Amino acid sequence: MSSFTKYCKIDGLELSAESVRDIPLINDKLELGDILTTMVVVFPFVEIFSQKMKPQKRIDTINDYDWDTFAKSLLAVPTITRTRINMIAESRTFESNGKERQFWSCVEKASR
Repeated sequence: MSSFTKYCKIDGLELSAESVRDIPLINDKLELGDILTTMVVVFPFVEIFSQKMKPQKRIDTINDYDWDTFAKSLLAVPTITRTRINMIAESRTFESNGKERQFWSCVEKASR
């Protein structure tokens, strides 16, 4: 069970086929967000440490690396992930009713 389905748990909830289809899509977005975060973190280290260079040159390379862009990229990943999840949840909220609508409304609000 996904963390968002636990967070937005509603007793007696029965999801439609469309909602059942969309939950794995959201899980995929969460997983891809984790993978993207890992890639963003690893990239500068691979770029800096995979090349042969003298110690002073490596220190200069580390110092000259654009760490501000790195930080902005890293901080953008959760926002991108939440936005993608929010798009799915918002669509499901408009297309459902009752407890199912409550569930998707919760997911939509949690992904803002």
